[in-house]
Amino acid sequence: MLAARHRASRGVWVGLAAGLKLTPLVFLGLLLFTRQWRALINATASVTVTVLLGFVFAPRAAVEYWTSLLFDTTRIGGLTFAGNQSWNGFLTRISGDLHGGGPLWAGGALVIAAGGLWLSRALWLRADRLAGLSVCALIGLLCSPVSWSHHWVWVIPLGIALLTSTRAGRAHPIWTAAAWFGLFLLAPIWWPPNHDHRELAWSLVDQLPGNAYPIAALVAAALLLTGLRSDGPTGAGQPNGMITSTTESTSAGEFQAEFEFNSVMITSPPSGQRSATGSPRSGRRCHRGSRTRQRRSARRSDHRPSGRRRYLRARRFRR
Repeated sequence: MLAARHRASRGVWVGLAAGLKLTPLVFLGLLLFTRQWRALINATASVTVTVLLGFVFAPRAAVEYWTSLLFDTTRIGGLTFAGNQSWNGFLTRISGDLHGGGPLWAGGALVIAAGGLWLSRALWLRADRLAGLSVCALIGLLCSPVSWSHHWVWVIPLGIALLTSTRAGRAHPIWTAAAWFGLFLLAPIWWPPNHDHRELAWSLVDQLPGNAYPIAALVAAALLLTGLRSDGPTGAGQPNGMITSTTESTSAGEFQAEFEFNSVMITSPPSGQRSATGSPRSGRRCHRGSRTRQRRSARRSDHRPSGRRRYLRARRFRR
């Protein structure tokens, strides 16, 4: 996903992973929203081939899986178990319904998917590809009916994105890293009573640590959204024009205009402020003076006589 966008085979491994385990299908949404058509076609083709191979070599098992087992979420464990840190598990523990969140889960999953893909696209087009990819992975973790605690390996790249793409992470990197990675090292989801449906008797005090992973994911998304709005289109820490998106990359003319504007702002002190030479706005005059000298030099080069003329003039002067 993070490789060069012009590779011919890009997206094949994403589709292969999605064909073996459906959760990576969420990354096809990122390819679609960022208009990476070649990678999307490769991923879709590899998914299709993987599924068809299953029907070829194990037709009975494939039919059983795609017609019945796929929709039976209880076959992999109880939804109320504390290890299920998905949106569905959160609603199940809150409501006490052993069959899942129902329509509330479906509606919330649609909202999370739409908002998450929008944020992923915005981060990707701002050249924060690691952050965009991590947010897209959060969509799969939150919207899946079951997301066990060991599925949350995406908190590692997401933590790195928080350090590089948020104001809090850049201002206080040590405290941010300690808070984020310390949360998952301490694993507070196991602190309240668990197993044997004891999660249904959790109090409000138990719900907070018991659902720590989804809450932390929403906080991380909010921090990335705040950093996206405060840093502007180019992102903090990125040189001007470093946007390397597929469709909305900065053009060369816009980059040159922005670079010239920044150079004027750097060399020009504010109004009334004296520079090192002692006169106000001397930096701006020096900048304008350099432009004037460049224009004069260009005029002289345009009207400079040819080599033959210079030779005849020198010969006439020697006479």
